[in-house]
Formats: sequence, C-alpha cells, structure tokens
Amino acid sequence: MKHIFTYLLVLISSTTHLYSQEDTAITYFPAEQLIHQNCKNSKAPNQCLESIILKKVETALSNIENPTKTYKDTLNIFVNFNTNPVGEIIEDNILTFANDSIIRRKIGDSLKKSIAKIPAFRVENRKTEKYASVHAFNFYFRQGARHNFIPINTPENEIYQGGEITRIPIFEHQTYIDQRTDQRNFNSKIANHIRKQLRYPEIALEMGIQGVVYVNFKINKEGEVEKMRAKGPAPLIEEALSIISKLPTFRPGTLNGQAVSIAFTIPISFKL
Repeated sequence: MKHIFTYLLVLISSTTHLYSQEDTAITYFPAEQLIHQNCKNSKAPNQCLESIILKKVETALSNIENPTKTYKDTLNIFVNFNTNPVGEIIEDNILTFANDSIIRRKIGDSLKKSIAKIPAFRVENRKTEKYASVHAFNFYFRQGARHNFIPINTPENEIYQGGEITRIPIFEHQTYIDQRTDQRNFNSKIANHIRKQLRYPEIALEMGIQGVVYVNFKINKEGEVEKMRAKGPAPLIEEALSIISKLPTFRPGTLNGQAVSIAFTIPISFKL
C-alpha cells in the first residue's frame, strides 16, 4: 500500500461507510495521466515521468553538505503534487518528505522549488476540481561506500501509475465538498477538539515546563484512531496522547474510492 501522510498545523496552545451517491458514482479510472514534454513519444510515459522526478530527488541529495555522514537505514523520499486545469504544478500543493529528519531539513525547500519548475504537462483523463488527482512518487535509496545515495527498486505496489484520488477522513457529520475545503474544515475541527480537551498537567505547571508535543497516529480503515506515539517534553506527553485518544470515530479516508489507513502528525503547543 502506498504511504499517505498528512501533517496538520494545529499550533494551539466499526463505523458505517456512508458515502453520497455522487461519491459512489465517481469514475476513478482511467487514472489521470500527466504527459511531460520529454515523454510525449515514450511508450511508457508514466515511467518516463517517474525517472524525471527521480533525477530531481537525486540532484537534491547530491547537493547535501557534509557527505561523510553515514545513514544506516534505507532512505525513503516521497513527492506529491497536483496540477491546475492547464497542467501546471500547483506550488502550494507540493509535498516532499524524507524519513530522515536531517535530510528532510536539508533538501525540503530546494527539492520543492525544483519540482515547481517542471513545465506544464499535457493532462489526460482530467478529473474535476472536487476530486482533484494527487500524483505520488515514492523513492528508496541506500548509501554507497562513498556516502553517495544509490536508488533501489521501489516496491511494486508503489510504482507510479498516474493520478490518485484521495479523500482525508472527515468527522461523521461533515459533508464532502472538495479536497482543499475538506482539509481546512478537518484542521479546524481538530483544533477545536484540542482547545476543549487540553488541560495543562499540574506537574508541568509546577516545574514551569512548556513546549510542543508532536503526536503521530493513524485513522484506520474503520475510521478509528490507533497507533499513537508522541515526542516532546515528558511531562506533557501523557496529556497530548489523552487529547488525541478522545477523538471520535471518523468516516475513513479513501484512495480511489477504497477505505485506507492514513497517518497524521499533529503538533500540540503547551504555553504558560
């Protein structure tokens, strides 16, 4: 299964799958296709486009300073974006992520700028704005003897095959509108939930501790919150986990109409 990540900027101090008739009638396939100007004569335009994105990632990695550092684990970098009606990448919608925090910090902005400069595509099987396709690319690397990064084969189920229509989880009584609005409404409701539930831990008050706790969790295929983890000042972690554990059951997120588990990271700020 492809990895789906959502990062919510919430900086404040078995469900029934009820989809509308329009949702179930949606045509997810054939998938939206982006034809790069250098791939228009290719017999495999998806693979051609994936190789172009890979080159962007490799260039960003080669520009990392301090190349003598050793990264023991396999490095995963993914790039997501969608396009406007004339096939231009929407810069504000580009998401790049590396599973290593140091690399993520060093290549994030440069890689995003590089992706944004890709010329407009010819778009085939264009979807409506309400169900805009996301184009997701996953790349894996190992570090060579000279500390350079060498691409390794992407799992078969993560090979780019065209646009994907993703829907984030929504609260049970929300109505799907469009992806951007759904995300904004979801963020707002999460923020309201945190405001109502947050209780400053007494021990943290006594010790004068404040800071941000990052809570990682998933909303699974049944819409339930699971696999919670947190990182931050120790006296604040228990409260942050308690807040997220009190979230209700959601209508689950979907990928091309099928329910999927989606990972989230929420920063919860505790301020005195």
